[in-house]
Amino acid sequence: NTAAATPAVAQNLVVFSWYDSARKVAVLSALTHGGEKRWSYEIGQFKGAHGLNVVPVIHNGHVILAHLHQLGGFVVSLDADSGRVVWKKNYAQHSPKTTYMTPLVRRRHGRGVPQYEVVVSSTSIGVRGLDVKDGKELWSLPGVFDERCIVSPVDILAGSGKEESLIAVGCKREGGNNVFMAVRPGDIKGEGAGVVWQLESFAPYVPTPVSDGTTLFVMADRGVLQAVDVMTGKPRWQKKFPANFYASPLLIGGKLLCLSRDGEAYALAIGEEAMVLAISDLRPGEEVTWVDATPAVANNSLYVRVGARLDCFRDGK
Repeated sequence: NTAAATPAVAQNLVVFSWYDSARKVAVLSALTHGGEKRWSYEIGQFKGAHGLNVVPVIHNGHVILAHLHQLGGFVVSLDADSGRVVWKKNYAQHSPKTTYMTPLVRRRHGRGVPQYEVVVSSTSIGVRGLDVKDGKELWSLPGVFDERCIVSPVDILAGSGKEESLIAVGCKREGGNNVFMAVRPGDIKGEGAGVVWQLESFAPYVPTPVSDGTTLFVMADRGVLQAVDVMTGKPRWQKKFPANFYASPLLIGGKLLCLSRDGEAYALAIGEEAMVLAISDLRPGEEVTWVDATPAVANNSLYVRVGARLDCFRDGK
């Protein structure tokens, strides 16, 4: 699939990456909501086992993307209006695996620190935090991954009111439990970054967990959902589903939505345990192999991509 990556959307702007197979380069394109071309940026060469999936993030008038593949790569910030390069941080290290995570832009805590940073993770560079203004590397935690990173970084204490920070990251592990951990970012001097806890079992490879600031809801690919204490990494409860999952779980109005690869959407009430409220069969059809895209929520609507079909669900009120 030459256009598998999730687009980013802002006011009158849609940005997406795709692979130009004729020229054998990755490209980032920016269009208006009416489909008119605004600008394009040549990401460049790509090498990986599973095709291109560079997901852009739009923040405060900038488009940020991480292109970290087997031949090295970079993190870059582009002006959203023109596509002009604002800053670019190169990482020359070759990697045995290509990274498919989405960068995390988060607010930092403490006096004297940059207000926002972008956090990226990959096999070759570990976990890094960069200043969104100029790309300066603020802190790093190298050497924590042996395999491919698909799970995206998550600011698991966001919304909790705590002044400290924990960022959840993960990667695949061959022949055993995947690696999933919470790391403490570096301080104002870039020091003190380290692993705080690691999930002992049923760690995800593809689905990115979701947090409410107190509890982290972790869905393993093989259908085990865990509610994990964000500070300790200890599971509070587990629930097994008769399905596999690649789509990431969503928290919507205090309920959890989990979409299986077979196209069944599970709505869950969450508390001391998980209770299934409803199971909706989206009827993918024989032309659809798997339902793997994470649903999106906007304007009181739920959007679900089922193969080449896009379904929209709204409250009837």
